[in-house]
Amino acid sequence: TGRDGRARAYASVVSIAGSSGTLTVVFTDLVGSTELSARLGESVYDNLRRDHFAALREAVTTHRGEVIKTTGDGIIAVFSSAVEALRCAVALQQAADWQAQTRPGPLAMRVAIALGEVVREEGDVYGLPVVEAARLVARTDGGQILATALVRAVAGTWTDVGFIPVGPLDLKGLPEPVMVYAVDWQ
Repeated sequence: TGRDGRARAYASVVSIAGSSGTLTVVFTDLVGSTELSARLGESVYDNLRRDHFAALREAVTTHRGEVIKTTGDGIIAVFSSAVEALRCAVALQQAADWQAQTRPGPLAMRVAIALGEVVREEGDVYGLPVVEAARLVARTDGGQILATALVRAVAGTWTDVGFIPVGPLDLKGLPEPVMVYAVDWQ
């Protein structure tokens, strides 16, 4: 009973304070979604958006990730594996390409990936990799995947994608530049 009481107390503290662990964070952003909505009309755009999110969720699930939330025109997902996050990012871009070819468009997506210690609390995630991925997706071009050097280092040769050095980028709110690579996914 003493052990059970300590376990319940620990579980209570963790549920209040959240839990932390190393995760790979993926942010996506649909390029020009507001303009696309205005051009296509609400009904057509809403169908496009629903199909887009279904494809994103399927790719995340297939690669053993978890969609934390949607951001209006993108998602935030986490993965316990940097390799699976990279594979998912490629699948996400491939899905966006397919959707752009088969639906009214143009449709382009930005994807950013960062890795590090993340706190999970009340269904959300917090921490430096979340901030890095959020800031990095804003610097990403449509059809591009950008990843931090840490993602590249951890994934190593376990993935078949190439990495093209972009260089250190100043990301809003971060005290030091972050070394970034473009993922050669095509």
